[in-house]
Amino acid sequence: MPNGKAVNQYGSSIKEQLYQLEKLFNSELNHLRALIEHEKELRVSYEKAVEKALEIYSKENERRLGETNNFRAEYTIDRSEFLKKDAHEAFKEAMEIRMSASEKLAASAAATLVGKASGISTAQLWLGFVVIASVIIAVVGAILGGR
Repeated sequence: MPNGKAVNQYGSSIKEQLYQLEKLFNSELNHLRALIEHEKELRVSYEKAVEKALEIYSKENERRLGETNNFRAEYTIDRSEFLKKDAHEAFKEAMEIRMSASEKLAASAAATLVGKASGISTAQLWLGFVVIASVIIAVVGAILGGR
């Protein structure tokens, strides 16, 4: 032991080695503390982001549910305005009966006019057809208007 110090094979004293190890340990310890602090900050940031995402999701879900409820209300109103099939069938049958009667009346009037048309001029014949057409239109209008 030269100079009363214990030395290792590399020529450094044990105290010096312990000092170097302590410095290294403290450096690593400080680094780990910084990593742990950074991890805490990341977790807090993550929790805030998740909370914000859930809030946005909740608002969007409420908006969609509101739109769905509005659509359902509009659908219900529209549906109430539709004509039921049995009512439509009854109306259709009544219209067919009225149209059939109107067609028979028009055919009868046309036959009468054609029979009398032998002594009538072309202008008078056209006038007769216009009158018949007007009568048909008036009858159909009355039928449709009387619904």
